Amino acid sequence: SSSLKGVQHALDPSPFYRMVVGLKSAGRMADAELVGALEHLESQYPDDKRWAEYLGMVYFERKDMVRALNVLSSLIAGDTRGLTARSFVLAAEAARIEGRFGESIDILKKAHALYPDDHKILNNLVYVLAQDPSTLDDAKSMLPELEKIPEKTFHVYDTLATVHMKDGRIREAKQYMDEALKALKKDAYSATEVRVNAAEMLFNMGEIKEAEKQIKEIRADSERSDLVDRRASRLLKRIEAER
Repeated sequence: SSSLKGVQHALDPSPFYRMVVGLKSAGRMADAELVGALEHLESQYPDDKRWAEYLGMVYFERKDMVRALNVLSSLIAGDTRGLTARSFVLAAEAARIEGRFGESIDILKKAHALYPDDHKILNNLVYVLAQDPSTLDDAKSMLPELEKIPEKTFHVYDTLATVHMKDGRIREAKQYMDEALKALKKDAYSATEVRVNAAEMLFNMGEIKEAEKQIKEIRADSERSDLVDRRASRLLKRIEAER
C-alpha cells in the first residue's frame, strides 16, 4: 500500500526488511504473516527500534489502534533519538481515535518540541487542542503559527475552520471550510472527518436539511472510521432533536 511504501523511506532497510516489504508489496505475504514476522523481530531485537516502529505503523494501517498505541507510545516514552516524526503522528492519532485526548496532546507536544518545523505535527496539535473547551485557548494561541504555513493542505484549512467554529466565529470558519472542501482529496485519510466538520458547521448555521444530507452520505460510507461514525451519529441526533 502507499502508506507501507512511505515507511520504507523512513527506516534504514536491512536485507530481511527489504524482503518482508517486497513480499508484502507483491501480495505474497498476508497481513497476519507480516505482523507475525515483525512481532518476532521486535521481540528478538529490542534495541533495534525500527522493528517496533514499523510494527506500530502496520497495526495502525490495520486499524488496530490499541496495539499501535501500545507499541508506539512505548518507543516515545524511551530514548526518542532516531524515531521518525511519523511515529509520533500515528501514536497521537491512535490515542485520539481511542478517545484519549490528553495522551494525544502530550505526544504531539513532545513531537512539536522535537520537530518544530513539521507542519503535520503542528496542525494535528492545534486540531486536538481545539476539541476541548479547556484547551481551546491554547489552540487559538497557535493560530498565527498555523497561518504561516505557506502551502496549506485541506487538513490545515479544516483545522483553521474548526478552531474558529469552536470559538463561535462562524463567518471566518465558513471561509476556511470552503477552502478545505475545495482542496479536499476524497480518498485521503481524514477526508470523511472533514466532511463531518463541514456538516456540523452547516448545522450551526441553521442549514439543517443540508447538514442532515451530508451526515447521511457520510454514514453510508463503509470506509468511515469508528470515530467518524460516533461523531456523525451524535450530530444526527442533534439534527433530529432540532427538527
